[in-house]
Amino acid sequence: MDDKINQRAELAEKDWWNQYADLESQIWNYNWLLSSVVRRNYLREMVKFLYRPGGRVLDIGCGDGWVGLLLAQRGMHVDGIDLAEAQIELAQRRAQARGLDNARFWCASTADLPEEANYDGIIIHATLHHLNQEQRQDLLNQTGKLLAPDGRLYMYEPIAALLPRPLIARFLDRGMGVLIRTLKRTARNLRLSRDNIRRAVRDGWTMQSPNEAPLVLSQVELELPEGLALDQVRYWHVFSIAYANFCMELKPFWQAVFSPGVVLFYLLDRVILNLEMGQYLLSWPMAAIKVKKSIRKCCARD
Repeated sequence: MDDKINQRAELAEKDWWNQYADLESQIWNYNWLLSSVVRRNYLREMVKFLYRPGGRVLDIGCGDGWVGLLLAQRGMHVDGIDLAEAQIELAQRRAQARGLDNARFWCASTADLPEEANYDGIIIHATLHHLNQEQRQDLLNQTGKLLAPDGRLYMYEPIAALLPRPLIARFLDRGMGVLIRTLKRTARNLRLSRDNIRRAVRDGWTMQSPNEAPLVLSQVELELPEGLALDQVRYWHVFSIAYANFCMELKPFWQAVFSPGVVLFYLLDRVILNLEMGQYLLSWPMAAIKVKKSIRKCCARD
């Protein structure tokens, strides 16, 4: 019965990502300003953590390939897999457009990882939270087998809120949620957003796939197999991601007008996260989870 449930859940995810591959790629491929403000620091940290000259990287749930290709551009050999054929087609086109012959992509589920081992690094970027507990456990067990003896795993995932929640966390969630929803609704009503975005929203698109939900950090630590140890968990984003996504829904002129505002949202995130308030928010704060293949040790949080 569990296998049938997992198969139905996987099929629902696959259908959703095939249907909305172009739309999701359009949203998540930020313009230069949004990328510089929101992504530069955490991606620089990811590259530093995983980079090995001439090494090999496996990008699990690669989407249109934009994360793994950052390491391919540095000379590493990158293998990317994704459940949706439409996503793999985008990744292949992206690699070809950059003239990268050291990146290959193919369609596969997280239960059908490559048999070859000794990857220097593995990326799971915003993928783990689309899986149920059994699927996550199986995937993490496989990563332990696929990593080289000194290999490293980098995950970037939304984290569920800790309970009980202080009043200020509830205020931030409610206030910022209303603000972002109001911005999106106003832009759509005034036809500032892209036509395909308005059509997709009218047809039921919400940016949330059928099975995704934030991860419970303590549960992920328990699910790590023997030999994989949490090295560091660092919260990076909360509201700046939501604002950047709003900007990417807009037509080019209005995108240029609104994009500079992301600086304010990123600075707000820094204040919230430095006060360790992010771990109490329901707004899906995004955290980088660094894992090393070594003896298990306690998790250090920044």
